[in-house]
Amino acid sequence: MAGNGHEPDREHAEFADLAGVQWMSLPRLDQLHPPLVPDVRLGRHWGPRLDQQVHFRAGAGREQGLLLGFDPLWNEWAVLADPICLTTAQAAIRDVAAALGHHGVSLHVLALHARLRATTPAAEPGRGVML
Repeated sequence: MAGNGHEPDREHAEFADLAGVQWMSLPRLDQLHPPLVPDVRLGRHWGPRLDQQVHFRAGAGREQGLLLGFDPLWNEWAVLADPICLTTAQAAIRDVAAALGHHGVSLHVLALHARLRATTPAAEPGRGVML
C-alpha cells in the first residue's frame, strides 16, 4: 500500500510499481503543474471501484500536456504521463479500452501504455501500439 492510502487493485498490482504513479492533492498538483486552461475530462469508470477519472491538462504550448488520473475516494490526483499530446493520450485510452475495456482497468496500466505511446515512433496518430 502506498503511504497515502492508495492500494492498487489485485489484478493489476504488478503495474503499480512499474508505473511509479505518485498521488497528490489538487493544490499540490496545481503548484507543480499550474492549469493554464480548464482540464479536459477524457474518461471515467476506471480503477477497481469504477470511479476513477482521466483528464488532460494542457501545457504552455497547449500541444503537449499531462495525462492525469483522479481518484474521488481519496480526492487525489496523479500524473500518468508527462509530456504527452492530447491526440496521443486519446489514442492510448482507445488502445487500452479496445484491449481490456475501460471499466475497472487500473490507471497504472493506462499510465504505462500512455508513456509507451508518447515515446515510440508508433505513437503517431492512426498507428497503434500493441498491448
